[in-house]
Amino acid sequence: AYFTKSSVSGDYDYIGVRSGIQGITTSMFSTYSTVKVETKTPMLIFNAAEVAFLRAEGALKKWNMGGTAEEFYKEGIRLSFNEHGISGADAYIANNTNVPADYICPLNAAYNYTNPCKLTVAWDKTGANADEDNLQRILTQKMIANFPIGNETWADFRRTGYPAVFPAHDNLSTQGVTKERQQRRLRFSEDEYNSNGANVTEACTFLSNGQDTDATDLWWAKKD
Repeated sequence: AYFTKSSVSGDYDYIGVRSGIQGITTSMFSTYSTVKVETKTPMLIFNAAEVAFLRAEGALKKWNMGGTAEEFYKEGIRLSFNEHGISGADAYIANNTNVPADYICPLNAAYNYTNPCKLTVAWDKTGANADEDNLQRILTQKMIANFPIGNETWADFRRTGYPAVFPAHDNLSTQGVTKERQQRRLRFSEDEYNSNGANVTEACTFLSNGQDTDATDLWWAKKD
């Protein structure tokens, strides 16, 4: 529903481009999948599926959300399928076999990446880390349902460490950003320094280390 099929030879029905590859050109990946977007495609702002996933996370934390985390998790997936006119939600929800695939780039194996997430879609209450695993499930499905809104997923990743977001291939940061934790925030703009310098300086004192850098955590986003 989101992407066109690729024309790459071999078993690559859908294949995207690894983020952060220095020096690439559009022509290098012209046979890869592209996003299905037209002039009249509605712009997603906030959908019902996200509401369900937010309630699922709250219920997982034992907050009174009017239902269980598992119920809201499954509801979120069904709502997302329905929004995109896709059938098969129940089979997808029950899948306890498939796990997220590794990224295999047919152009250059140097861009390959092993997916750190090994969880199935099916909700699982067993195991010593059941709550943590199910939180990752919730936020992974929330990411899928929210596509193409990236800021929501970026906020979830910074505050929880989930979902498993592939790091940029080439890390050219001069701000202390690591591949593991990735960019933590946006720096204040030059215009802010020029027109609102005193308040920017004061605002920086509230940051976790007082530094206006891409690697500085916000107060709510300190997950290792």
